[in-house]
Amino acid sequence: MAGPVFSDSNTNRYYARSTNNFQVIDATNGNTVRSLGGLVLAVDSSAAHNFVYMESRLGTTVLDQLTGATNTVNAFYDFGAQFSDVAVNSTNGDIFVALPSLNEVVHLNSAMSVLGQYNVTGAQSLAVADSELFVEVSGNSFLTVVAIPEPSTYAAFFGLAALSVATYRRRHRQAV
Repeated sequence: MAGPVFSDSNTNRYYARSTNNFQVIDATNGNTVRSLGGLVLAVDSSAAHNFVYMESRLGTTVLDQLTGATNTVNAFYDFGAQFSDVAVNSTNGDIFVALPSLNEVVHLNSAMSVLGQYNVTGAQSLAVADSELFVEVSGNSFLTVVAIPEPSTYAAFFGLAALSVATYRRRHRQAV
């Protein structure tokens, strides 16, 4: 085995790169459970949303979401452009995908629905730590931190906007 190794503590399996594919290895006995024909990019081992994310064919624009237990395709998303990296926030199951040719990072939820798109020129590699997204940008020797608002933040902004509009209307009516 050579290359990246991903661990899934929920299923007690490892995903290790071999010559042409990824081997799914049972960590309890070291036996190969199956081979996956594709490139594993991230594993979310959280019990709430235990998924494996992979590019089933190199050079494709489709990200497959596999169930952690059976490694069968649960969902997929076609970005229409090649992606360079995938990172998962295992706290909430959110997925981040770097699309360098579009200068974007796409933010998906665990149901593979788009939550947001962020303009990041030259995004190559991604990492999530403490619910913050870190982006390695091509040609830079530093990481860029991208602020990712939680859905509750959007709800709070909407609530404040609605309250402001109602207050404005009430004051405007009183003045007339």
